[in-house]
Amino acid sequence: MSKNKWTEDHIEKTLTDLPKQRDHRSKDDVFEAMMKQAEKSPMPSRRKKRPRPWAVPALASAAAVLLVVLMLPSFMNTGLFSSDQQINMESDSMESQSGNSANIAMNGSDEDSDQEMFSSESNSANEADQPVDNSSEASVNEGTDDSDVENDMNADYSDEGSTGIAAIESEENVEEFQVRQEESLYVTASVQTTEDGSAQYTVLTTEDANGRTLEEALLSVLVESDPTSGNYLSSIEQVTLNDPQAGTITLDFSDENALDSLSSTEALSLEEVLQETLALHKIQEVRFTANGEPLLVGPIGEDTLELSSLNRGYYLVANEQGAAQFVSGRVAQEAMTNGAGDPLNFVETLNQMQDVPEGEWYESAIADSIEIMDVRYEGESAFVIYDATENTTDEELSIFYEAANLTAKYYTLDTLQFVNESAGEVVEYQVQVP
Repeated sequence: MSKNKWTEDHIEKTLTDLPKQRDHRSKDDVFEAMMKQAEKSPMPSRRKKRPRPWAVPALASAAAVLLVVLMLPSFMNTGLFSSDQQINMESDSMESQSGNSANIAMNGSDEDSDQEMFSSESNSANEADQPVDNSSEASVNEGTDDSDVENDMNADYSDEGSTGIAAIESEENVEEFQVRQEESLYVTASVQTTEDGSAQYTVLTTEDANGRTLEEALLSVLVESDPTSGNYLSSIEQVTLNDPQAGTITLDFSDENALDSLSSTEALSLEEVLQETLALHKIQEVRFTANGEPLLVGPIGEDTLELSSLNRGYYLVANEQGAAQFVSGRVAQEAMTNGAGDPLNFVETLNQMQDVPEGEWYESAIADSIEIMDVRYEGESAFVIYDATENTTDEELSIFYEAANLTAKYYTLDTLQFVNESAGEVVEYQVQVP
């Protein structure tokens, strides 16, 4: 074949010069011949080839790369990429641990095991310093059924760290210091009038139980705190607690007309005195009887009185003689709930008691020279860890102890210890009067 390029004219001339080929068969003959040829050798299939899939291999490759990236830090942490020196150190550590295990097995000594358990417990305690479920604090802050708000005492303890005192649940006892035991406290009350005469308020004075039962103490309290003009409470013959149900007190009078002639002001004062002197002992209802029969109370016209169980904290006031007296957070109209609407827990209440705005008619019962460092719980006991400067007086410490003790009575605490670690001093109170 010539290497010359074929042009269209050249191709056309060449085809024209070719001899003519004639097929003498008819169209039908040609068709039959084609059909016979097709039967002998069928034409090959011309199906389209599928394109090779690319999505699945691509996804598989991406997954493999991601897996390697995720596993790489783990390999680094587990020592797969450690240096020879690190590997040798880890090997020595493992051999040492194996030797300790063998010694324990042979000698029957579990000292090392105990140390490991102690270390594990310490780590757990450290982790507990972070926001945790304060189940112990929750049980401490159980309230009574005065209202829906008071029932929900499981404040999540709501940002304990931000309040300035850390409430820590601890199984460790406070260091062995010499403990000074103090008597349980109760309070007597007196109703006073503001300087402008526009309002009345009830102030409290603490008293030592001195071995008396709660019923005996409360009988004395009511007689000493009588706000009526005729001293009608002096005719109370018997005080009965938790009958017919828990949280109930029955005052039985000898005079059937003892409370008939009360004025409206006297009736209100009586309600306040009963509220402030009885509710802190977890009393929710007062029943009045005369010789065992229901006794109606003057303008109230009822033989029972419901008490509120919600109070948070106590504050300091001074009478004309300069003696220390207290008012409850309820009387001072301090906040009873936190931002979440839950009643303040013990730690939150102590924090609030320290922070009294200037210009109030009452002041903090916790002197500026006293700093609460920590609050710990063990069962139904609370440990208030504090520090005090050298110029803190015994009177200031006593006021602090008493105010915190009265506050604790509204929680499910049995004992309250005030621990001054720097001075090695511990003062313990039985919270509830037996």
